[in-house]
Parts: sequence; structure tokens; C-alpha cells
Amino acid sequence: GKEINSPSLIADGKHTQVDTYASTAVLLGLTGYYLDFPYLDSIAGIFVTLFIFKAGYEILIDAVKVLLDASIGYEDLSRIKEIVSKIYGVRKINSLKARSSGKFMFVEMEIETNLKDLNRAHQLSNKVEAQIKSEIKNVDRAIIHMEPEKKKIVRYSVPCTENNGIGSKISDHFGEAKYFCLFDMQIADNELADMKFIVNPFIELEKRKGLKAAELLVTKKIDKLITRESIAQKSAFYVLEDSYVDFVQTSADTLEEVIEELKVLS
Repeated sequence: GKEINSPSLIADGKHTQVDTYASTAVLLGLTGYYLDFPYLDSIAGIFVTLFIFKAGYEILIDAVKVLLDASIGYEDLSRIKEIVSKIYGVRKINSLKARSSGKFMFVEMEIETNLKDLNRAHQLSNKVEAQIKSEIKNVDRAIIHMEPEKKKIVRYSVPCTENNGIGSKISDHFGEAKYFCLFDMQIADNELADMKFIVNPFIELEKRKGLKAAELLVTKKIDKLITRESIAQKSAFYVLEDSYVDFVQTSADTLEEVIEELKVLS
């Protein structure tokens, strides 16, 4: 009963336990009679009575919880948060409610996402629901409310041939770039907030350079990738798409030109 979270089976199991203890009490009473220890029957009876009260109380509390759609335990709530937080596209969990009804569990949550496209947001919602159901037993329904992320910056990444600050030249090939520039633009005034360069550790690989580079950038939580080379239909593109990272192609030669383009477009 506990394995499938069935209140009726749990109650039936406790009823069976009561019958077992009652039979044991009778056996102890007979044993005490033959051993000339008449009080053994009374002691066993008291023990069985206490157990009956305990089992009845637990069954009553469980039944009341079912009738009132009681919230699930803290451990299950924490587990759900942990699962959802690891899904790319989920930026923040604003609220989480979950209740149990019988052996089934119902989840409702509000999450923030950076996705602006309605279809992609719907796909993310389905992905979150499927992930919860696959990892948490007996979840019958998960209602996911999507909200736009309340963010102050947008993080971009650009493959570069050098680490020369804003004057760095953009690499013609994504996977073969020596560096990746990560920079943040403030949404309020569209000004540059932060910039740093990371070395491409996969440049010497014979194959899958772009794929590995894309996976690396996803871990840096970028919102958009800007390249001179089109990566459409390539492995890197699918990695970024699955992680809800937008791709923009540019004809700019330097980071400075890219940043100026972004200011004009915004």
C-alpha cells in the first residue's frame, strides 16, 4: 500500500496487523494459563487495545487528509523543485503547490522563462510536466503556468579569433573559434553591463567541435548566440534549440560592430 500510496491498501494492511496481534494475544493468554501466569492474558489484551487505537488514529488522519486534499510532504515538494530547476528554459520557480487525493498527486506551479515564442513556451510546459511525471510516482496531473522572466540583462555569446576586448574580431567558424566572448546587455538602457572571454577547450578536436562548444555555452546560461557562420541544421544548432537559446547570424567583423547593431535593433 505504501509503495503505490494507496490509503485503502494501507488501512487493510493495518487491519491485518490488528488481527495478527489479536491472535497473538489469545495465544499468550493460553500460554499464561498453562504456565500459571493469568496476568499474561491481561497484559497482551492491553497491548492489542493500544495498537488498535494507534492504527485507528493513523487511518483516521490519513482519511481526513484525503478528504481535505492535504498538501504533500516537504521532501516531495523539494524533489519537484530540484527536478524542474534543472530543465533548461526554466529560469525561476515562483510558486509550487501539490496535493494528494487517494494515491494520486496533483501539482500546480508557476515558473518564469526567457522564452518569448508561444509555441516554444508551450513545449517547455509539456517538458516540465513530463519530467515531473517520469520522476515522481503517482503524479496524475501537473498544471504549469508560464510567466515571462523578469530580467534586467540579456546574455550574448560571440565566437572570436582573439581576446582583445570590444575590438576583438569575430571568428568565421563557430567550432574553431579560439575564444567565446560572453557579454551582458542591460534591458533598461541597452548598455553593455559586463564582458568576459573564455577559451574554447575543444578547438583541437577532430570532430564535434561545434557540438561541444554549444554544450559549453549552454552551461554559461546564454540567451543568444551571434555568429558569422550559419549553424542551422548542424548539431550545435540542435543543442542550442533544445536549451532554448536563440541564434542570430551577423555580417559584423568585430564585437564593437555587433554591440552597435544590437543597440540599433533594440
